[in-house]
Amino acid sequence: MINKKLKKYFSYELFENVKSYSFVAFTQIVIQIFFPPIILMIWGVKNYAALIYLFSFISITSLILIPITEVVRLEMTKAYANKKYEYVNDVFFNSLIWKGLNIIIISGSLIILKNSINFSSSLFSEINNININILFLILVLNAYFDVFISFFYPALTFQGKIKLWNNIEISYEIISKLAIITSAILFEFNYVIFFYFLSNVLRFVIVIYFYYSGNFKNNFYIPKKLFNTEIIKKIFYLSTTYFFERITFNIKNGGFIFLVGTYFNATTLLLISTMKTIFYFFPMRISSILNFSSYINFSKLKFNSYKKISLIQKIYLRLILSFLFFFIAGSVLLGKLFYEFWIRNNEMIFDYKIMLFLITETSIIILFNTIIAPFKSLNKFFNITAIDLFNSLIAFILCFSLLNTNPNLYHLFFITVGMCLLNLIITISLYKNYLNNINEK
Repeated sequence: MINKKLKKYFSYELFENVKSYSFVAFTQIVIQIFFPPIILMIWGVKNYAALIYLFSFISITSLILIPITEVVRLEMTKAYANKKYEYVNDVFFNSLIWKGLNIIIISGSLIILKNSINFSSSLFSEINNININILFLILVLNAYFDVFISFFYPALTFQGKIKLWNNIEISYEIISKLAIITSAILFEFNYVIFFYFLSNVLRFVIVIYFYYSGNFKNNFYIPKKLFNTEIIKKIFYLSTTYFFERITFNIKNGGFIFLVGTYFNATTLLLISTMKTIFYFFPMRISSILNFSSYINFSKLKFNSYKKISLIQKIYLRLILSFLFFFIAGSVLLGKLFYEFWIRNNEMIFDYKIMLFLITETSIIILFNTIIAPFKSLNKFFNITAIDLFNSLIAFILCFSLLNTNPNLYHLFFITVGMCLLNLIITISLYKNYLNNINEK
């Protein structure tokens, strides 16, 4: 019955996109399951924890990047559907100025971080021949390639098809992880980061190839007026909400890992990182497939009636609540057994309290993402994102202050879960008001 209701709103192309996104999520889940135990067995706790800590720097620097990629893709898609091909081209090339600014932001942020962190701490003390200057140079270059690649993402997806892009991303995920594993066996720490960087270079080359091949070479050209002030301003204005959303995500994930890595030892950092893989990112990836389809579904209502939102939302909420029931029950009953089978390391002892905190926080966030789906698909989620960001900043500041006086790991989880719950309550209130308003019209 639910399938029939959902199929009413989906075209064949949309189902193909959802299938492609599902395959990406499944591939990432498989990689997350197999990669940590393999690299732990090869490399040990110290090296792996240091790698995670270094990569968290990129997450921190991305806090202040201007997230225009999805904004540009959406503008290009809408213009292409209305046969405004010149505007499609202008939006694409005018986004380049913001990508250039992001390069400058990354450079400055990583230099500040490098000069602020004590690399003689216990986290790096047992790693042989570590060269922080080389590592940071490679991290900077890797971040540059991420920015360049994101510039071409709208050009490969603006027609509404994401299969090609997803295939490239899946290939990159597999190749990059294999590069880390292989180089960890053969070389020292510095070279592992270098080979990871080379896998990103390969991804960049593939993206460039597909951009210039086929029909793409006929769709784009360098405009006479390379910098259109109106388009540049519009891109920035529309990116504000996504900017808030990205900051919030990185505070909740990269920021938390950064705090744990700074104030606790490598074993604690790796324990939380691996437990988040199972009890946080795994259910988030599964639920994101459903959320992705809901964004498409609600977007189509823009030309029909908003009064259908309540009916469709009930279907998604039932599906999400059913998924959460099985996820929570499975975690409580089999979580410890699965984790100890997955990670076989005597230094990393499974912690029930951390698991309960993680599944609680994840469940709240998944419900939050489901509830805001109508707002997000209709591009009316600025207030919700601003509130989420504000609560996340408060949680991060409280955690930071608490760690300086009383470094207790469980206190961090109490704060983060509490703020997520407060955010969910506020969002439910906003959603009810929104439904009341559209029902009165």
